[in-house]
Amino acid sequence: MANLSGTAGRPALKRKRTIFALGTLAVMLLATQPQWAIESATSTSIRLTGLVFIAICVAGRCWCGLYIPQTRTGPLITYGPYSIVRNPYHLFSVLGAVGAGFQLGSLIYGFVAGITALVVFSSTIKREERFLSNLHGVEYEYYRRHIRRLVPSIRRWRTGRLANYSAETAAAGLLDSLHYFAVIPFAWFLESLHASGGLPVVFTLP
Repeated sequence: MANLSGTAGRPALKRKRTIFALGTLAVMLLATQPQWAIESATSTSIRLTGLVFIAICVAGRCWCGLYIPQTRTGPLITYGPYSIVRNPYHLFSVLGAVGAGFQLGSLIYGFVAGITALVVFSSTIKREERFLSNLHGVEYEYYRRHIRRLVPSIRRWRTGRLANYSAETAAAGLLDSLHYFAVIPFAWFLESLHASGGLPVVFTLP
């Protein structure tokens, strides 16, 4: 009974972790602001770095989409971006989250946004890996032993045939990633609220 109870409690624990991570990020956004003025060279450098991260995220997610088969029960993809890391799509998404945080002009915002993305995606990654393990068995276990979950290894690169190459697929992948750019006007709006006193600033962050 103890094992069953522990298993049943895991989804609730994961939800609590996700809510806590998102709540922490929300409080930071509403009650803090960067210590550097938005016009400063430091703030500009951080935001430009964030734009590079977001661009890499969008391009990477579109790249991954070209290798994903049309059905979940298709063959195991172990080449292209999937030859250097098991979850490249989620890795690029985390980079995008860091870039989105940098748009707020603070290094800490980017760090917290990246950690929040990791927490949110962790349960999805584990669920997908269980599915692939059940579907592909020994083949996937061999793949999992040799390719790391989220830390890429360029030396393991292998090329392979694109599974999903079409203009529609590329366009869908691009549109699915554009929300990362929506953080840019949001960041400026949040900054204007803090500057006008519409939102109180409890403390500043580097």
